[in-house]
Amino acid sequence: MELESLMRHASDACGLPWGGFPDGKAMKERKLQEYELADRLMVYSEFHRQSFVRQGVAPERLFQNPLWVDTEFWRPAASAKRSVNSTCTLNLLFAGELSIRKGLPFLFQALELLDAPVRLTLVGRPTDEVLVPSRIGRAEIISLGPLTKRRLRELYTEQDLLVLPSIADSFGFVALEAMACGLPVLLSENCGVPVPEPGWRVPALDSRAIATRIQHYLDKPERILNDASSCYAFALQFSPERFRDRMKAEYLKSLA
Repeated sequence: MELESLMRHASDACGLPWGGFPDGKAMKERKLQEYELADRLMVYSEFHRQSFVRQGVAPERLFQNPLWVDTEFWRPAASAKRSVNSTCTLNLLFAGELSIRKGLPFLFQALELLDAPVRLTLVGRPTDEVLVPSRIGRAEIISLGPLTKRRLRELYTEQDLLVLPSIADSFGFVALEAMACGLPVLLSENCGVPVPEPGWRVPALDSRAIATRIQHYLDKPERILNDASSCYAFALQFSPERFRDRMKAEYLKSLA
């Protein structure tokens, strides 16, 4: 399948072995049967949609409906006001499985290219795919493992930028959560979450592009404040009610 081919390409590009998706043969066959039986398939993003189209699924069978964020929980801290970091260290946050699929090796390569005062905090389940160092050049790396939602919300308000350079992510909830908390994001083009500006994305598997975008904030830290100001309002539109209303409308349209 296309995603497997993409992952093999990413594995070769970063020089690390990839063990494959956990689905066995029986599960793959079941999914394909379900796709064939369905009149309509809901996808969460343009990347998600294109992955089906390139596999031969007719575009008219696809209904694109972005997922939601609970802005009653994921919100800027009432007591915290983001300000320009006075320490000259850019605080980056990565939240997700510490794996090739989430693009972590390419983020590490970007830090090596940058050789800049950066502190990268990793949140998520470790895997055997990626060895996490404590430093890369001048960058400090802190791995916290999986965290509760409340602690993750605190981190969103404490950091300068969420970086999620996914190789294949049909959506990527954490990026929308971060924006709802007022944290700007740096995503790959293969991460399905919508963003306020196209410049918030970089090509997948491109360490140099990641480094260039991080340098964009290192050069002028006030850009963090400018981008943070647009995050919350943008995330607000992706409510659970919007998702449900679009689902209902599509369902009634199909019945008609």
